[in-house]
Amino acid sequence: MIMEISRKEELLIIAIRNLMRKQNFRDLHDATEKYFDAIIDANPNKYTIKQNLKISETDIELIYEIVKEIGFDIIDLSVKGIAEMFSITNEDLINSNNKFFNEQFKSHEKV
Repeated sequence: MIMEISRKEELLIIAIRNLMRKQNFRDLHDATEKYFDAIIDANPNKYTIKQNLKISETDIELIYEIVKEIGFDIIDLSVKGIAEMFSITNEDLINSNNKFFNEQFKSHEKV
């Protein structure tokens, strides 16, 4: 059976994968620099987060909903943290029309 997933589910999958990549990267902390680089070069998809997802204002609203559902007290509410989680650029969040993100980011961070 083929099921179509919603855009919100796609964004959730991206966020989960990126959180797993971040943890995989942190798990390498004991590796020597040479070994560290070799591991990452051999499997960059497991360790690196690309921030190149093209998004719309609707996506920003969905990201806001996801962050809100997870809990603002759990998520590092920074431009960098949320952008990295969803593979988007810092500028995408800062330049969005989402009132909450604009209030949070414009008053606390500069890119």
